[in-house]
Amino acid sequence: METKYVVFLVGLMGVVPIAVLCVMISRRLHEAVFFAIVFGTVLKGEMDVNFVSREFYRGSSRGFEFSFVDLLGIVLLVSTLLKLSKNHGRRLWPPSFTLMSVYFFWCCLSVASADPKLFGCFELVKLIKAMTLFLAVFLFVQGKREIAILTLALCACVLYAFLVAVVQRYAYGGWRVPGPFGHPCEFSMYVNLVAPVLIAAAVSELPKAIRWICAFCAGMAGLCVIFTISRTGFATYVLILFATLILLFPRRLSPKHLVIGVAITIVSVGVLARAWDTLANRLFAVTLSEEFLDSEYDGRGRYFRMITQIVPDFPLWGMGLNNWSYITTRDYPVAFRARPEPYNGTSAIPPSLSNQEVPAHNILVLTLGELGIPGLLMFCAVWARWIQMGAHFLHRRSADLYSRFGTGVLFAFGAIFLESMTSPSSRNIPAFYLTYILSGTLASVYCLSTKESRNSCVRTQKIEPFVHMHLPLSP
Repeated sequence: METKYVVFLVGLMGVVPIAVLCVMISRRLHEAVFFAIVFGTVLKGEMDVNFVSREFYRGSSRGFEFSFVDLLGIVLLVSTLLKLSKNHGRRLWPPSFTLMSVYFFWCCLSVASADPKLFGCFELVKLIKAMTLFLAVFLFVQGKREIAILTLALCACVLYAFLVAVVQRYAYGGWRVPGPFGHPCEFSMYVNLVAPVLIAAAVSELPKAIRWICAFCAGMAGLCVIFTISRTGFATYVLILFATLILLFPRRLSPKHLVIGVAITIVSVGVLARAWDTLANRLFAVTLSEEFLDSEYDGRGRYFRMITQIVPDFPLWGMGLNNWSYITTRDYPVAFRARPEPYNGTSAIPPSLSNQEVPAHNILVLTLGELGIPGLLMFCAVWARWIQMGAHFLHRRSADLYSRFGTGVLFAFGAIFLESMTSPSSRNIPAFYLTYILSGTLASVYCLSTKESRNSCVRTQKIEPFVHMHLPLSP
């Protein structure tokens, strides 16, 4: 057994119980674990362990992947449950968790009916880990202090990703830089998921120092998107930026608000003008009709043409979770592409690794093909519930942190949904984990803010201004 596997197993059996005990003793350490989980989503590939690795497979999961984020998620969940054991007023079953459980059960049925099953098992384990993070974060977030910690962790993620992108662009001469991730589209989706939350935090009741940090990091997120030269990512950032600002700004604008709005516009136009040549070469290289309608062009439209053949063959269970690349390469080859090299089982490496299909560049098409029509409906039901919880805060145009955060997460989900229409990166671990972390926090905020939950959830206090950058304790 390799050393890294031994280290992981020792950490799981020895370090995790000790960490739980330490976290039980120290509240600051408890919060540090939460911060590390959020920041860990940007450290793709760092200290990861991959059991039953199938690196040759072109799917969204290539093994039973574990990292320190998964271990910290277990620590956060167990320690929080132990701390809440005497608190009978805390709600333990999160909103949307029932729908998530039904969706997971259907994924299990789909994998059980599929051939092969191994790649689907990879994805099921990832889904279990994400749901663990969702539950751990929901139980941990008990007030506005934890939301402030989350926003600071997101700021750290953006700053780290920006520094990596700068080095890749100017030190190594990269064009479409991937940042700390494997692909530019994955990088773009991640920062677009973070940016609306930071914009919302920047106009909330948080202390002034944090609000300025959030505003600065939201701008850095925009620069990261420009570095990726992602067409959908750039359009999504511009759309979500202005939609978020319009809805979050007060109804009555003061001269100060007008000055801020003009300053944002001037800076945005300046940055756009500076990067326009590079962006234009990418944005207008292919027309929409060529990308989606031209059957002779190797564009994203081919996935829609493929799904019309797949659904009649797999209407109920689908091809199986994470089986898109395997099945489509074997049974639905694209005529104008080079002769595909089908996979020879789940263990043998194909002679050529360049002619296998990648997951469909549309999350709805991908889900429909892998899980069938019922699976797509369940997937949409989970997202609809999350969006409903975020939309609950739309009518509140106050600076209350709950209202701002809920609205920011709503737009974050809108951003990842828009990008998922042209990219499968929402299935990759960084964006996937962060989505479940944000949805877990949103579920807690929704619980804490509704009238019904005020009698069953822990009451919280308003965040007061910082004193030497110390956050107030939630009761």
